[in-house]
Amino acid sequence: MTATSQAEQAKPNLNTASRTTERKRHMRNSSRQLNKEDEEESWSLLNNQNGNQNGNHNGNHNNVAHAQPKKKYIHQILNLPPLHKFVYICGLILFLSKTKSRCTPPKAFEVEHYEMPPGAAEIMASDDAATRIPKIIHQSYKSLETLPKEWADTPSRWKKLHPSYEYKFWSDDDNRNLIKNHYPWFLETYDSYPAPISRADAARYFAVMHYGGIYADMDVLPIRTVDPLLYKLNLPENDYKEMIIAETYNLGLTNALFASVPNSTVLDQFTKELPFHTKPLHGLEPLFPHFAVLLSAGPTLF
Repeated sequence: MTATSQAEQAKPNLNTASRTTERKRHMRNSSRQLNKEDEEESWSLLNNQNGNQNGNHNGNHNNVAHAQPKKKYIHQILNLPPLHKFVYICGLILFLSKTKSRCTPPKAFEVEHYEMPPGAAEIMASDDAATRIPKIIHQSYKSLETLPKEWADTPSRWKKLHPSYEYKFWSDDDNRNLIKNHYPWFLETYDSYPAPISRADAARYFAVMHYGGIYADMDVLPIRTVDPLLYKLNLPENDYKEMIIAETYNLGLTNALFASVPNSTVLDQFTKELPFHTKPLHGLEPLFPHFAVLLSAGPTLF
């Protein structure tokens, strides 16, 4: 074989090798391109996932941030010292009771609801009318001479509307003498009250228990006679009842106006419990004098 023919035979082999090399190179480039696209797509998916995770994390963080103050506030309340907890709870209860009382209208009280049959008014107005609650009006202050100007005519208004009633005015000295002479077991407790109003609160219970009758604060002014109230308690269906107690606007029952038969078992039991309530705040009375008065012998205890 000649050199020329050998060279001619080698050319196809070279051409074939060249094509194979180019094909491999193209395949490698294509593979690289695909890998690059896959990598970019993977990075894109990864970034989207990270973005979603960050978004969720931020959202959760925002939720936590919104919820955190509430949890922190509750945590702070739970970690308060006992005294602070007590004050906080008392304030919360007082706020809720005030809110409830302001949203709930008081019950209407009209003397017309206690009508008397014909002829009963004349009998009740007579001096010798027999009633379970004696026709006695009790009122109390430091002394008649020291009555404030706005209350100066209160005793005369009660007397004018109730001419057949006995009127008893109790000064501070009268109150103490009543306790000393008739209830000496309570005198030590009576003298231990730090506030004069507490002694006045306690003394009214003993005065009405001892004599029976109606007690009214000086700022309680009558507009008509209380005969229908006493008559109603005289009815046979009310034989088991001993007292008439007014309902105050925001603290339940009040000791500003009440009436009782003499030696009431209710008042007897109540007065015997008074010595156990001289320190209702367990030594914190100087810090909360108003609550101490209410809870020792005042209307809240009553």
